[in-house]
Formats: sequence, structure tokens, C-alpha cells
Amino acid sequence: ILLFELTDNMVWSKALKDTTGLKAFYELNKNNYMTTEGVDATVYECNDELTAKKTLEMLTTKKTDVEINDAINTPDKKLNIYSKVYYKGDNDLVDGMNKQIKTSAIISQKGKFYVIQTHKITPPEPKKLNNAKGLVIADYQNKLEADWIKELQQKYKVVVYKDKLDLLLKK
Repeated sequence: ILLFELTDNMVWSKALKDTTGLKAFYELNKNNYMTTEGVDATVYECNDELTAKKTLEMLTTKKTDVEINDAINTPDKKLNIYSKVYYKGDNDLVDGMNKQIKTSAIISQKGKFYVIQTHKITPPEPKKLNNAKGLVIADYQNKLEADWIKELQQKYKVVVYKDKLDLLLKK
């Protein structure tokens, strides 16, 4: 129980409470927490096929998302527009674009109609601390524990009494 309490104070709780140390550790090791290659894309989620056709037509005439939204969502909300960087597994439809810069044809899935416009491929980059926090904390705890054990080994020399060890091994 004492060892557990001591380890909690020196490693586990310390890693959770020491935000400055955690940030410093992250900055030194952020290349260990990389995203995969991503696709900067806009997904147009349409309630019906006619809305999807209008959306696709407006995209081919280089209308902006604001123009498309204003034209289609009056008076009813028929279109949702989502723009962000998608990583593998975030969106099956974007994954299916095979990292090509283009506008898709109309895709029908689960009663909705989608048009996807990919803008650029983003290279892998370090994840933000908030996105990798669990992994960073675990690695920081491992570092704190290794440092603590090294400190203990330097401070207290281990003495092995071979005759006593042999007695234990014979039993």
C-alpha cells in the first residue's frame, strides 16, 4: 500500500497535475504523436436528390459555400455543409475519394445524398496536445517513473546477499 501511495504521488498523480511539465514533455516529443495524411474537404449533406443536383451544379459554376447555403436553404433547411480536414476513418465518403482533388458525383447513402469537394491533401503533422493527451500523459508517466527509479538507484545502492539468496533458491 505504501509503494502504491508513493508511486501515485511521484508518477501517476504528478503527471496529471503537472500541466507545465506535461506541456514541456509534449513539446520535446510532439513528433511521436503524428496525424496521418489528411484531406481538406467539404461535405455537402442533402436531404434529397434534387438538392444534391442543385448543389453539384452550383459547385461546377464556382459558387461559394455561403452562396450555395443561401440559395438552397431558403426557406427550408435542405442542406448541411461540413468543412474540415478529414483523416482516414473520419468519414467513409471522403476516404472513398482516394485523395484526389476533385468534386464527387452525387453519392446516395442511408437516405441522404452527398456531394464531396476535396480541396487539398494535408501532410502528416503533430497532433495538438488536446488530441493526444491520453498518450502524452501515459508517456510522461513512464518518463517520470524511469527518472524516479534512476534517482533511487543512484541514491540507494542495491546490495545482494548471495548466501541469503541461495537459501531462498534452495527452498
